[in-house]
Amino acid sequence: MKSHIYTLLTLIIIGSKMFGQQAEHGHGPVFHPPIPIEAMAGDNSAMFQMILSRNFGEKQQFNFFHLSTFEDVYSEYAPDNFLIKNILAYNINRRINIGAGANFLSQGFRPLVAATFSHFTRNIGLIVQPSFELHKDGVGEVFLMFEWSPKNEKTIQPYFRLQALSTFNSAHVYSYHFWRAGVQYKNLRVGPAFNVQYAGPEATTYTNVGGFINFLIQ
Repeated sequence: MKSHIYTLLTLIIIGSKMFGQQAEHGHGPVFHPPIPIEAMAGDNSAMFQMILSRNFGEKQQFNFFHLSTFEDVYSEYAPDNFLIKNILAYNINRRINIGAGANFLSQGFRPLVAATFSHFTRNIGLIVQPSFELHKDGVGEVFLMFEWSPKNEKTIQPYFRLQALSTFNSAHVYSYHFWRAGVQYKNLRVGPAFNVQYAGPEATTYTNVGGFINFLIQ
C-alpha cells in the first residue's frame, strides 16, 4: 500500500509541473503557489504531507487541488492513517471555485463535491474548503490552511502555519489542528510542530509533539 501511495504522489507532482509549463508557454509567466512537501516526527507518530493547488487551461479557468497525508503511528495496536484527496474544479473568479473529486482513505473510495476559497500572495497563503462526500456513509468536511512567511531582503525568514479540519455527519467524526512555527531559508522550512487530533462523538484527544522539515517545489 505504501509503495502505491508514493507512486501516486510522484505522478501528481510530475503532472502539476506539466500544468505549470503549459500555462507559461501559452500565456507567459503565471503565478503558481509552490508545492510544500513535509515530514514531521513526533513523540507518538511520524507524518508525511503534500498540498498542491494548480490552475490550468487556456484562461486558467480550471484548478486541480490535491492533499495527501500519511501518518505512521508508533504503537503496534494503532492502525496507520492516510488520506488522498483530489478535486478538479472550475474557477468562478480568482479566489472561488467549485468542483468534484474523491477521497481515498482506509475506508475506501468516496466521491465528493467541494467549494474552495483561496488567496495567495508573496507573504501569505489561505485555503478554506468545505466539501461533502456523496456516499451512504459520507461526511461533511471543512478544511482550512493559513500560512505566513514574509519575503524581504533577509536570508532567513520566520514561518508559521495553521492547518485545521473538521469532519462531521449527525455527530462529530474527526477533527484536527496542526501548528508549525519555525524558520524558512530559501525553499527549506524547519521548526517545532504540534498536532492535536479529536476522534469520535466524544472528541477523544490525541497529541503529537515534535519537529518538521518542509521543502517547497517551485
